[in-house]
Amino acid sequence: MNADTFISRFESSDVGGKLSRLLPAKQMNDLRSEADYYGALWRIASLRQTSLAVDARVHKSEIGWQHGWVTAPVTDYRQVTGLSPAKPYYLVASTREQSILSSAGLVGIPVGLPFAYARVDPIHRVRGSVLVMPAHGTDHTLVQDATRDYLEFIRSLRDQFDHVVACISAPCLRRGVWQGHLQSIGVPWIEGADIRDGNALNRMKTLFSFFETMTSNAIGSHFAYAACSGCRVSLCGPMHGLTADSLRSEPYYQTNPDLVDIAVYRASEACTREHYPQLFCDPVLAPELRTWGREQIGWSHQRDANEMARLLQTGWLPRIRRKIKRSVTRRFSRAA
Repeated sequence: MNADTFISRFESSDVGGKLSRLLPAKQMNDLRSEADYYGALWRIASLRQTSLAVDARVHKSEIGWQHGWVTAPVTDYRQVTGLSPAKPYYLVASTREQSILSSAGLVGIPVGLPFAYARVDPIHRVRGSVLVMPAHGTDHTLVQDATRDYLEFIRSLRDQFDHVVACISAPCLRRGVWQGHLQSIGVPWIEGADIRDGNALNRMKTLFSFFETMTSNAIGSHFAYAACSGCRVSLCGPMHGLTADSLRSEPYYQTNPDLVDIAVYRASEACTREHYPQLFCDPVLAPELRTWGREQIGWSHQRDANEMARLLQTGWLPRIRRKIKRSVTRRFSRAA
């Protein structure tokens, strides 16, 4: 059975068909800055009810905007800013990240994570459903293949839930990490977020509003996103841990090799249990942690869409100013 056939069988069911109709179509874009990740600029443009083509494709933002949840412990401002420049300021989730940047002499402005700006129509949550989100990598990071123990754990969920669906990230899908294994145990899968998809945030908001429970074997942004969407969350099964070798191809860690060891520790079970013990539970007993999830993504720090456009410096006037500044800088550089 090939992948397309398997997905089609899932989508032909009542639950799968309904979900496939709710999910927004993918809109692939170029990544010009962090503000383009997962369609963040598209979300702001949509909330402003302006032309996406003009607002998001033409108006590039050079302002860094923290695109994902940064788990504890945060020991260095670079864990917040990533590869993005932090000057003249950097948009962050909450006052926690603002304080981290401030301690390094940088300016952070709390606006909430991009996921806070995802908007979908009301969705009837399917009772007895669980979304399984295995550990995933990026297009650069090597991710561990499916383990027999975790596959057995996923298979066991079919005895506890009426609907079990796995969510595979776009990079893992491209590498063929999970599809065959899930097919072998009869569990359908659906594609998750793609960093180049302008509709990725709304796609994940739809998934977390559709399923009753989300379970995963690795800590990450999906816990904060699912929780703030009202989805019950569970960190369970054989836990996936990072290794230093798995991060060597990641541009961020090639630039910041001194942060590799702390990244491995932060992803470990011991560290996660210390900082997020409430997440460790059996999926059927998973709690609803909406208030906690909203705190993690900076829900209370959301700004008006027009204010966000100003902070992201999109629009024709900021573009003209940047062009003039670059022209003057180049002219003085040649003169020197």
